[in-house]
Amino acid sequence: MEQTETRRERHKQQRLERIREAAWQLFSTQGYDATTVRQIAEQADVSPATVILHAGDKAELLLLVFHDAIAQRLGVPAHEDGAPLDVALLRQLQPFLHFYGEHPELSRAFCREFLYGKNRWQEQEIQQAQRFIAHLAGIIDGYRRRGDLRGDTDPTLLAELVFGLYQGLLQSWFCGAIAFESLEPRLAQQFSWQLEVHRA
Repeated sequence: MEQTETRRERHKQQRLERIREAAWQLFSTQGYDATTVRQIAEQADVSPATVILHAGDKAELLLLVFHDAIAQRLGVPAHEDGAPLDVALLRQLQPFLHFYGEHPELSRAFCREFLYGKNRWQEQEIQQAQRFIAHLAGIIDGYRRRGDLRGDTDPTLLAELVFGLYQGLLQSWFCGAIAFESLEPRLAQQFSWQLEVHRA
């Protein structure tokens, strides 16, 4: 019985992986708006009902494939090269910025669905963001312990502020208020200003 359940779970995961791959291929080649659940099902060789059962509707599929893409870019190892903290933090965000720049329309759709939609994968995205904030806090704490920041600096609060600055600028780009090319320079400037009050 246990072996049967294990086999069933393995087949379920294999179907979900085919659905993910099909969704990403279609989203990235023909665009989010032009892609339908039926097309994803045909590409994955499953029924539309199976797609909805395992992954959800089109918006949920977009969050699912972006979750995977973001997970691959989380936690860039901190460089031990004496770089200032603002540079070290920007390095953590560059893989995401480059990914969004390569897929601007999909990234805008992702932002829209994540912020204003309601689906089964949102809690997963929130947990992913919390893990990344904890990673940033660890980097900040390393700089605090070596004396680059004031001793009363709260690494978690500062990491949340840094992440908030990043999210705010990202949303400004998603809605067309600023150009993509200005994201990194603006982030670097804002990080530098914000960290100035915490320097030892």
